Amino acid sequence: MSFSLPKEWQEWVSLLLGVWLCVSPWALHFTDDTAATNNAFSVGFFMIMAEVLTISGFAVLEELIDIAIGTWLVVSVWLLGISTLAAKIDLIVSGLVVLLFAFYEIWSNRRAASTRS
Repeated sequence: MSFSLPKEWQEWVSLLLGVWLCVSPWALHFTDDTAATNNAFSVGFFMIMAEVLTISGFAVLEELIDIAIGTWLVVSVWLLGISTLAAKIDLIVSGLVVLLFAFYEIWSNRRAASTRS
């Protein structure tokens, strides 16, 4: 495992989304909702670490991690019983964006691999 800055624009978006999730409880004023705040901050921090700590040769694993993160963000709203509307919207939209980029990168990597063959 090594430290590196993101190389592709999708990775930069994921990094910025991780930063957003870390600050969103304060920016959107839902710090009173402890479950939502802890969830947003923890997942955001994990996303930042996932983008700057590169596991060489495991691009597919990284995308599967992003799919798990995006899915968690969406379903955590119900599983954690998050009641604050701003938190619900933040976590669901952020999760959908993470999923969108993960599936885009998988599709893009497969497309690039098929054109090389």
